[in-house]
Amino acid sequence: MNTTEEKLSELLKFYGNFYEIEKVFNINRYDLDDKLIEKIFNIHCEKNSIEIEVEELFTKYKDKRIYVNSLDGYNKINRIFKKPKRKMYQLSTKDYLIKCSYDHLIETPKGFIKTENLNINSLVVGEKGNQVILNKEKIEDSIVYDFEINHINHRYLCGGFSNHNTGKTFLCLNIAKNAQKKGYKIIWIDSEKAADDLMFERFGIDTTSMIYIDDIDTVNRLSTFLINFVDTLQEAKAKNVEVDKYIVIIDSLANLSTDKEIKDVQTGSDKADMTRPKELRRLFRVCTSKLGRIDIPVIITNHVYASIDMFTHGNTMSGGGGPAYNGSIIIELFKSQLKETTDSAATGIVVRSVIKKSRFSKSNIPIKFHISFYKGMNQYVGLDDYIDWETCGIDWGKIEKGEFIPTTTGRTIAVKHLDKHISPKELFTNKVFTKEVIKELDKKIQKIFELPKSNDLETELKDIVNIIELEKNEVEINETEG
Repeated sequence: MNTTEEKLSELLKFYGNFYEIEKVFNINRYDLDDKLIEKIFNIHCEKNSIEIEVEELFTKYKDKRIYVNSLDGYNKINRIFKKPKRKMYQLSTKDYLIKCSYDHLIETPKGFIKTENLNINSLVVGEKGNQVILNKEKIEDSIVYDFEINHINHRYLCGGFSNHNTGKTFLCLNIAKNAQKKGYKIIWIDSEKAADDLMFERFGIDTTSMIYIDDIDTVNRLSTFLINFVDTLQEAKAKNVEVDKYIVIIDSLANLSTDKEIKDVQTGSDKADMTRPKELRRLFRVCTSKLGRIDIPVIITNHVYASIDMFTHGNTMSGGGGPAYNGSIIIELFKSQLKETTDSAATGIVVRSVIKKSRFSKSNIPIKFHISFYKGMNQYVGLDDYIDWETCGIDWGKIEKGEFIPTTTGRTIAVKHLDKHISPKELFTNKVFTKEVIKELDKKIQKIFELPKSNDLETELKDIVNIIELEKNEVEINETEG
């Protein structure tokens, strides 16, 4: 059942049968398609919804099925979680008013931007269209709440503003699960209070083989912990004591405060915190080499925001140059289409991603993968971008009388080793992607992502020509715009 079918199921539960739905909405059941179902579901929600405070939503309704209003209609809340006290702001426009944390994401015509980076006269997106911010003031720090919205845009309306949430924790959970299979012990540093034992168990993570830490709330405390941890392991190894393999997961870097920020909150100061980039650079400068010498990988989640710099385009990473310059691999994630399910709730989303930086492979090649809200990833999602009949005997088409017939309709997929064609819903299984198929795909994928050999002059010259062409096109565009 996909999300639209789920909404139809909700309508049937409420009205009892199709006859009542036809009567209430003045439609014919045989005209129902995805677009019409979404339309009448939104009308239904608008008529029967109530407006409540977020705290009440969390305390009374977090275990119930809730649909929240957004610019994409009414969509289900997958999870609600509570976060510790944050520095808070109040923003207002002609029609909108919101109280939110300094790092909360607000939608603007240029993308989602942190609250602290919005100013009076900044243009924001909201329920009644784009409006300018008329007032921004710092208010008393407060506990905050966050949602996971079951929609490709993952946004929702609050106070009239269009807000956003993230799903990066799920990627870390899957990394932790697979790291344990390879013998690693997990050190999970949770600055967002976004994980719990139930979530770890759903992902198949052994909580007895991990260290969960949720009391590190500043960059300096994280630096101190990592340095002391590495020094302890090095001292043990120097005494010929066998130590376990560890992987550190930090979720998230953006949510770590600084000592100055905490002091400012305590004293009521609203001065800008200029110490954060400096502390983050020191964290990476001191810890990166130490962690590398003892072979401890570190996975860090962070936020990206629409750049407000007139000379910078696209997204920029929170925290300045420290994370960007020291990371061996930087992957930027973009939420994509919803994953269809066979039960009453969506299992997750398909995510588009781009390797922005890598010391081990080519960069800027888009890929997709599956993130589950409840368990590990479907490891086969994304492989469909590389299938073809010659490489692995899987392609869009049919098999008739043992012969492969390609099609462009996208309704069936021919599978040679099964000697039949299947529906797209049947694709992402180990029956289709057997070990033999994956072995052949691996050869193809490796050629796409592997770095060229050091003496591969032809590839190097192609890269140089591509850069020259890109710069030439950019100059032509700028001249046209001028």
